[in-house]
Amino acid sequence: MTATAPAPPADPPAGAPRPRRRARYVVAALLCVGAIVALLVVGLRGNVVYFRTVSEAVAARPTDGGQRFRLGGDVVASSVSELPDGSMRFRVTDGRATVTVVHRGEEPALFRHDVGEGQAVPVVCEGRWGSRGTFASDRILINHGNEYEPERKNFES
Repeated sequence: MTATAPAPPADPPAGAPRPRRRARYVVAALLCVGAIVALLVVGLRGNVVYFRTVSEAVAARPTDGGQRFRLGGDVVASSVSELPDGSMRFRVTDGRATVTVVHRGEEPALFRHDVGEGQAVPVVCEGRWGSRGTFASDRILINHGNEYEPERKNFES
């Protein structure tokens, strides 16, 4: 009796990937997707602007402990004044509560122009609670319209 050798395994069809190669592609694709998600999360974390309304900030003041946060509301018309040290004072409201803001630092170029028109100007002030119930701000973000209207000049002679 002679023993016959077992037949070698059949090769997969020419166009089909081998199981090991398929696993490599799946792992590589998962790594790419994970890297993209990680980049999006890290990149967007610092760019999302969260703020507290004036009412929320006033309610949370006892537990804040001097932490920085963003305060959002509308500037009260005719409340903007400049202080002798170059800082600026104004009031911000959300319709239920009002807070005095003392701002030290650069103010947005459109801040005085928009507030001067007497309309409600939405702002987000970044800072922390200061002395005597004021909010000490060092950064102001202002929301303005995206429509530009050039100054009209009369060119008639």
